[in-house]
Amino acid sequence: MMRSAGAVFAAACVLLASCDGRRAVGLVVGDPTGLSIKQELSGGEALVIGVGLDSFDRDVYYGNIDWIRYEGRPGSGEMVLYWGLGAAIVARTDAQTAGLRVPLGVDVFLQGASGDLFLELAPTVWPEAEDVNLGVAVGIRFFL
Repeated sequence: MMRSAGAVFAAACVLLASCDGRRAVGLVVGDPTGLSIKQELSGGEALVIGVGLDSFDRDVYYGNIDWIRYEGRPGSGEMVLYWGLGAAIVARTDAQTAGLRVPLGVDVFLQGASGDLFLELAPTVWPEAEDVNLGVAVGIRFFL
């Protein structure tokens, strides 16, 4: 089970590597606590991957991949709202489950456009568990 979750995120990273546009890498704290990778696309859109540990249970691995759309034009020193749609995977040693995320957030682009700070709320539906939860994350990324 853990291998299939890892394979999904490895494939997502390969997809990001094949895209044109700016790429940013950084840290995120929340759901998940770990690594955040963003690939900007054309037209004010981006793909975002988060991989790490669950904030409250260190034996749970968490990952998400989201398509996001900015409401406004991201630029140096700007604060821009965004929304999107994505998938999440939670993997434990004995099981894994997938969910549907709706990330809503604010992205603050650092002066000189060297990176961004973000705060995100992401309601997530977990169909298998018949559960909905609200993920919260804050992070910083730097453009490569």
